[in-house]
Amino acid sequence: MPKVWPIQTNFTAGQLSARLHGRVDVNKYNNGLKTQKNAYSLPHGGVVRRGGFRHVAGVKTNSSKVRLVRFEFSITQAYIIEFGNQYIRFYKDNGQILTGGSPVEVATPFTEAQLFDLYFAQSADTLYIAHPSHSPRSLTRSSDINWTLATLSFTSAPSDFVAGAGDYPRCVTFFEERLYWAGTNNKPQTIWASKSGDFLNMNQGTGLDDESLSFTLATDDVNVIRWMKASDVLLVGTVGGEFKLQGGGNPVTPSNVRVVQETKYGSSTVTPITSGRAVLFNQRASKKIRQMIFDLNVEGFVAPDLTILAEDITGDGITHMAYQQEPDSIVWCVREDGVLLGLTYQRDQQVVAWHQHPLGGTNAEVESVAVIPSADGKSDELWASIKRTVNSSVVRYVEYLDQTIFVDSGLKYSGSATSTLSGLTHLEGETVQVLGDGAVMPDVVVSSGSITLGQNVTSASVGLKYTTEIVTLPPEVPQADGASFGKKKSWNRIILNLFETLGLSVNNNQLIFRTGGDPMDSAPPLFTGQFDITNLGWKEADSSITIKQEQPLGMTLISLAGELSVND
Repeated sequence: MPKVWPIQTNFTAGQLSARLHGRVDVNKYNNGLKTQKNAYSLPHGGVVRRGGFRHVAGVKTNSSKVRLVRFEFSITQAYIIEFGNQYIRFYKDNGQILTGGSPVEVATPFTEAQLFDLYFAQSADTLYIAHPSHSPRSLTRSSDINWTLATLSFTSAPSDFVAGAGDYPRCVTFFEERLYWAGTNNKPQTIWASKSGDFLNMNQGTGLDDESLSFTLATDDVNVIRWMKASDVLLVGTVGGEFKLQGGGNPVTPSNVRVVQETKYGSSTVTPITSGRAVLFNQRASKKIRQMIFDLNVEGFVAPDLTILAEDITGDGITHMAYQQEPDSIVWCVREDGVLLGLTYQRDQQVVAWHQHPLGGTNAEVESVAVIPSADGKSDELWASIKRTVNSSVVRYVEYLDQTIFVDSGLKYSGSATSTLSGLTHLEGETVQVLGDGAVMPDVVVSSGSITLGQNVTSASVGLKYTTEIVTLPPEVPQADGASFGKKKSWNRIILNLFETLGLSVNNNQLIFRTGGDPMDSAPPLFTGQFDITNLGWKEADSSITIKQEQPLGMTLISLAGELSVND
């Protein structure tokens, strides 16, 4: 029985489609995984357990879905806005903004059914809002507790913009010092732009270079405009294809505006995101994410499919997206069924790695996501609105991803030694995991908003359990008679290259990280280095390795290798 020593040095291809599990000839196969749950790929190779979602507050009405929207004036003044059924609330510095003990709230005309058709563009302290059933509006911040929603008053507004017309633009964006609007129901292919530097002035005058302009896409089919994004040119997504709007190498003016169709994939209503010079958009059927980027080879824009290696991961479609640039460049997507998806995306390094993140708890569904700079300004922070069943009741919470805890809907405690932790009413009746003073403690049920531990702790994280699972693809190793694919294989030895890790199991065998020199009355230190597993006691027909983390602890897998026997 020949023995070989395969190694997987990185996981930058992420979770691969089941259709590729036999494609050992594809280069990405050697960098991919069969399953990648609740762990994300690093651009430089390793795979890391995601942090837990930290509880902030419940939404206004548990029965109604909300949408989270970013509002960023600067890296130190960044807000999450909760758009709900005819109201908005606000969050900053990892907490909800209150006045007099109650949430700051502003009334809106937007119903729950309209929330995900809202389109936004921000300039300084003003957020411009578009929806085809409402006249254009602005949300202006005067202070943390003082926000104003107003109907915009335009100079020489087109008839489609006038309050009471019942037919309004569905998209808004900034480009070259103009505020652009597009796509009413009556004029679905028309784009309007303000006077240069005067965002509410729509007077087209005599067509001077700085005056307002309008333009209608000239196509054979009715191409309803669904989004606009500023790049080196203004990119426009429609039902039937993607266009660029430019001024022929000069700033756009009423006399030189030119629109050219670049691709013909068609776009959904999901707001696209920008990463570097690329625009990532959701294709019309909602199941594919495409990267729209200028290609010198064709002297035009191309839009390759970023889901080509994991076409099944998007399920019935994507409903929402947000981009986290720091620290690891991840596109976060909400799937139709409420599962959170991540795409580690670094175009320059050709890293495109999908991963899925089912949340802990009962019937947990992510409904919207948004990203803002963290409170310390050193990284970006993912926020999510999450629907859960807690104590047999449906609730909706606003939470953010915290890489310092490893429980969902969690909270942290730090203070005087205590065995009672309170403030957990949002998890009433739920079984929670506890990490106290760095040690895993027995699970406990929340009662009357608190839990009692078997010993005093000065620090703790408490929340719902979630499982990280990584399953490798069967390695393909050269054989004297050809391929090893299809032959039975068994691991004699596995070496995991780990960083700051505890609590793993490999193929249902719990690893022991405590050594004889570690004190028994405290948690063992986090392990960094090569962990050698020799007493395996199993054989796998496809030689996949299953690595799990089910404890409230971190995990980083940098690479893995081992001795493999191949049965001829």
